[in-house]
Amino acid sequence: MRNALFALCLAAAILLPVVPSSTASAAPARTDQLPVKTDTNDHWAGYVAVSKKPGYFTEVVSLWHVPVGVKGGLLAAQAADWVGIDGYGNDHIIQVGTEVTYNHTVGVQYSAWYEMATSAAESRKGLKPIPRKDMDVHPGDLIEGAVQELEPNKWVLYIEDMTTKQQWHKEAPFTTPGMTAEAIHENPNTGGIRVLEWEKTTNVEFISLALNHEPVNFVPGYFQGVTLYQVSMVDYGIHLATPSKLTGACFTVADGGTEPAAPSSCPL
Repeated sequence: MRNALFALCLAAAILLPVVPSSTASAAPARTDQLPVKTDTNDHWAGYVAVSKKPGYFTEVVSLWHVPVGVKGGLLAAQAADWVGIDGYGNDHIIQVGTEVTYNHTVGVQYSAWYEMATSAAESRKGLKPIPRKDMDVHPGDLIEGAVQELEPNKWVLYIEDMTTKQQWHKEAPFTTPGMTAEAIHENPNTGGIRVLEWEKTTNVEFISLALNHEPVNFVPGYFQGVTLYQVSMVDYGIHLATPSKLTGACFTVADGGTEPAAPSSCPL
């Protein structure tokens, strides 16, 4: 494994993160990264890697800081950050992440969650919360999220709050096409007018995004036939969130339609 961000202790079924510090020096600019196309989605903003080969993606991992929720008002609102496999062009998805929610009676709250769905109807049932006793996230915490296929149709979801040192993981059987991999800032609302239920947050930096054990900016010969999509969130013609260009294997997502600056430094 030439540049793995973490190793799996398969015997114990526990992930052992080996992630460079986000304070490391900036990586030199890469001129050999994957081809990048642009796209829009009504509830996703970030990067999506797409392969035409079933079963191609078996792992995705990234770090991010939990953003600060900044919305007020009468309507409940949500925003989520996650890594996952599939869900782009198909109805299967397996993902793990954090969420910022707002309710005028309790204010802004933060949580961790996961989802495993094989249909749009199942996905609309909502995210599955991770108990706060296992993962009590706070704004600004550094999170590592990972989804990996341990063996055919057996997956592990892993999340660690690297600030509080809390960890959670779940192994489960799951069958999915494995044709896309994502790192996303999302509006997870599934009903009503989503633009009115979008929780505005501070910018989110995704750090050291890796696919199948290699940084996303690795030489394109490694990721044969893979295209990377820079996806902006546009709903009802309103630009809700926009990702930056990649700096190494890192990028920023900001609310609104203006492309933000990429992270000033990136470990990979």
